[in-house]
Amino acid sequence: MFNHMVMFRFPDDEVAAAVIERLHELADRLPQVEELIVGRDQLHSERSFDVGTLMRFADREAFEAYEVHPVHVEAATWIDDVATEAVAVDWLD
Repeated sequence: MFNHMVMFRFPDDEVAAAVIERLHELADRLPQVEELIVGRDQLHSERSFDVGTLMRFADREAFEAYEVHPVHVEAATWIDDVATEAVAVDWLD
């Protein structure tokens, strides 16, 4: 499996909720996504991000197809516009 984890910070809770909703819709429209886990931070520590996502793909090629898919590109552009910070890590298991 190819794993894609992204964590985001947003200006407020309403934006975070809208992003979570959009991410669930996104996964339903992209056949490359094998599994999506999305969660809101519960600890609110100084190092916490607001939302964390883990997407799993069959392999790197499926992830690369997802990356350029128009549905993903549109959603990612919108999320980039509303996020104040994002970090990612990608790995094979």
